Amino acid sequence: MCLSEDEHINHDKTQPREVNYKKFIGERQYMIPFKSRISQPFQEGQTIHAVGMIKPDAKRIDINFHKGAGKDVDLPLHLSIRFDEGKMVYNSYVNGIWGSNEQRLKNLFKPNTEMDIRIRIINNKYQACICISSNSNEIFANRVEVGTFEQRIPLDGVDHVSISGDLVNLRLFHYGGRVFPIPYTAVAEVIPGRRLDISLFPTGKRFNINLYNSNRQYALQTSVRFNEGTVVRNAMENNAWGREEREGALPIVKGE
Repeated sequence: MCLSEDEHINHDKTQPREVNYKKFIGERQYMIPFKSRISQPFQEGQTIHAVGMIKPDAKRIDINFHKGAGKDVDLPLHLSIRFDEGKMVYNSYVNGIWGSNEQRLKNLFKPNTEMDIRIRIINNKYQACICISSNSNEIFANRVEVGTFEQRIPLDGVDHVSISGDLVNLRLFHYGGRVFPIPYTAVAEVIPGRRLDISLFPTGKRFNINLYNSNRQYALQTSVRFNEGTVVRNAMENNAWGREEREGALPIVKGE
């Protein structure tokens, strides 16, 4: 879970707050090809998140983890999104040699749509998930897992990440997070201009996300109920629960 102040919120009270709204915290315009040194080593439970617009005539987009800044360094992860082949290809590059076991999966991305991909490091594997858009403006709530890849060489020494290929732009690159215990509680000052980003893998009948004060007065409870097929919202006033709000669909799928 990430709690960050959204620097892009419009603070001019004479203007609608949505004027400078950003879907993701930390959005900006990055140059393509993109290569960045990571400030801290990757750790178990972290997620690498990238968002950009795919060119209409796209052929390939490559995502690489580098051990060093040079041109011929080891690549523990090479993920190639290939529109010309209709495949997503995973491999590694060690001592100047590509791995013989090239893993090839169906490419679910489409040209002229948004690329939203997350690579999670968990259980000595890379778990790749994407959000699929039906057009350039719509993103479904759920991420689709496209593949899980074995870590063939240790992550120790990975200090750069690169993204290159047929992107119009890259507007988000972020990595972080960890695996939190469940149930999880954090002390955080939630004020206007901040938001919560939560990534989870839901199971069972329901899960709740609660915002409350030191007196356990719930300002908001969001209860995702798979057994009822709805998302229930409620709040407390004077130690009493208010009227439940149940309108709307259930955009979250159990197990995704």
